[in-house]
Amino acid sequence: GPYIALSHCWGNFMPIQTTALSLPVFRTQGIHLGSLPKTFQEAVFITRFLGYSYLWIDSFCIIQHDREDWAREAPRMADVYSNSHLTIAAISSADCTGGLFHQNNERQVKYAIKRELEDGTTIELYVRPALDHSPYEHGALLPSNPLYPTPLLNRAWFFQEHVFSRRILFFTNWEIVWQCHQLNTCICEVRNYRDIAQNPIIRSGLRNELPGGNMFRLHSLWASIIRAYTERQLTYDSDKLAALAAIAGLMSNTALGRYISGLWESSLV
Repeated sequence: GPYIALSHCWGNFMPIQTTALSLPVFRTQGIHLGSLPKTFQEAVFITRFLGYSYLWIDSFCIIQHDREDWAREAPRMADVYSNSHLTIAAISSADCTGGLFHQNNERQVKYAIKRELEDGTTIELYVRPALDHSPYEHGALLPSNPLYPTPLLNRAWFFQEHVFSRRILFFTNWEIVWQCHQLNTCICEVRNYRDIAQNPIIRSGLRNELPGGNMFRLHSLWASIIRAYTERQLTYDSDKLAALAAIAGLMSNTALGRYISGLWESSLV
């Protein structure tokens, strides 16, 4: 059935996981919601609130510390996110204890207006400065504004999760940002991505319009992908090629030739 996928940082906190030992227990006894870390609990809440019955979380849906299961599931990661109806991105949490919902920092509020209504009720209106939305745009590589920490964007696996997701809800420190193939919307404004999407990686993935036989453009595109990808972090160094494989798959039917461990056949002497 239709499902939602969660994208999150593992960080230094290892969440409750599916392992060869815990799998039989989960199947017979289920998983108590209260045993889940905050991000997972809130993702379950959102999934239910939106009317979905299924939520994909990597630490549950992939058997951890099982090489055979990882070998099967790693190549399917792009399919998981491209086939999900929605991706929930815990963009501001360094690990799964941080949650999706954050308390606004009142120190960032620039203006506070108080007004008394006719019935004597006093209301307060807070105005915050405009936010930097560039980290969430398709053309962005890494966030540059330290006021809005977004650790998930530094995660290498999120690079392809972002590319392949059809719809994403970014849960930030200040607001929720919606992104899909057509538009980007938040509390501040609505922006049409037909005018914004300048990133050839995204355009190629969505429209299947990779620059066919132009070797210079193909190699330039791959170089930009590698540059953006290598600026991100991995929990396990052994995931370097796996986290990039689906992106390479987008380019596998071009003049670059076969993809061989991070290199293209056409670039080998």
